[in-house]
Amino acid sequence: ATSGGVAFRRGLAVAQVALAIVLLSAAVLLARSARRMYAVRPGFDAEHVLALRYHDAIGSPRRFGDPERRNRLVLALEALPGVLRAAAALDVPYDDSYYTNSVKVGRHTSFANDSVSVPLQTVTEGYFEVLKIPLVRGRGFGDEDRIGAPRVAIINQAMADRLFPGESPVGRELTIDASQWAIIGVSGNVLYGSVRNPAAPEVFRVMRQRPGGVTTGIVLRARGDPAVLAASVRRVVREFDPDVAITRMQSLATRRTDALAPIRLSVGMMTFFALAAIAISAIGLYGVVSYDVAQRTREFGVRLALGATQGSLLGLVLRQ
Repeated sequence: ATSGGVAFRRGLAVAQVALAIVLLSAAVLLARSARRMYAVRPGFDAEHVLALRYHDAIGSPRRFGDPERRNRLVLALEALPGVLRAAAALDVPYDDSYYTNSVKVGRHTSFANDSVSVPLQTVTEGYFEVLKIPLVRGRGFGDEDRIGAPRVAIINQAMADRLFPGESPVGRELTIDASQWAIIGVSGNVLYGSVRNPAAPEVFRVMRQRPGGVTTGIVLRARGDPAVLAASVRRVVREFDPDVAITRMQSLATRRTDALAPIRLSVGMMTFFALAAIAISAIGLYGVVSYDVAQRTREFGVRLALGATQGSLLGLVLRQ
């Protein structure tokens, strides 16, 4: 064999090993990133929570404008054995989209000209309790917050930090759709979708004061496995209104797992390619070394005859 051919084979083996190391390093880094994402706290407790979405059938507008209708369904679901608390919301965690609108700070603050476009969430009173979202300041929604009462809202910590840095937002006013909403509390931040992005400012309004919409989400906190409630929940919803269609129902923990599935898939694919590259490199390296040893059989025989040991010959091959 020519020296050029030997150099080419050895260079190819080196390239294969280098590529395998790069792929393996990328897989390790991606796995570490995935582990950090799994460790990120979403701001709520997804365990023992059943989430569903239901869609109202096309019918009388009076049905959609009834501010107590969703509350009656929530109370019916809350009465089921095994349900600790239930709540309705226009959007539940890990939904694909959220309603956003422009929110302007009221004239009674030093930020009267500040306006931001934020997700607007509409919930019933028990929403924060079901998901165990902490209230860091002020109070939550109560039975007194209904049609005819002063409009109230809760903002999350991210919005408080943005619009009221160093101040208490409780008692301040927000302008939404030309209406004034008094801030009564500040909740913890919630990551509804991707854990890659920081929590965004968010406004919560109580459903009694903001009726409407044909699609609604419901979350129920169960005493045990929420999946066992599925049949009972379907029965209660069907009895409540036979025309209501449940479009999606699964545990919130499953939703979180599904939301992180692309990350797991990326880690798995990168690991597979890294292991495949290592296997190919090992095969290639074995072939190069085996060929070189076969070509130097006579040389190694002479070295042994002159007193070389098998260990020294093995070291020579490994160093090369």
